Amino acid sequence: MKNETFEGRFVIQCKFTTQRDEHLSLGALKDELVKAEKLAQNGLAQTYLLITNAKVSGGSDKTIREAFLKIKGINFFDLFGSEWLTQQIKP
Repeated sequence: MKNETFEGRFVIQCKFTTQRDEHLSLGALKDELVKAEKLAQNGLAQTYLLITNAKVSGGSDKTIREAFLKIKGINFFDLFGSEWLTQQIKP
């Protein structure tokens, strides 16, 4: 994302689990998709970032991205899973 420019309103959603080694799926984000759509309809979510401590498989990543980017008004979506989160914490 170096040298990229984003405009508009940003939403940073955190979706955490207490279950070790849990994998994030689109089904687990049903409520978040509804909220994201309402925010986007009101011009409040042009950029949507989702951070989770759950693991995210390649297939789930693709499916989740497609679902959020289908929402009219969301221009950019990114998903950061447990691997990314661990990299940010470890020196």
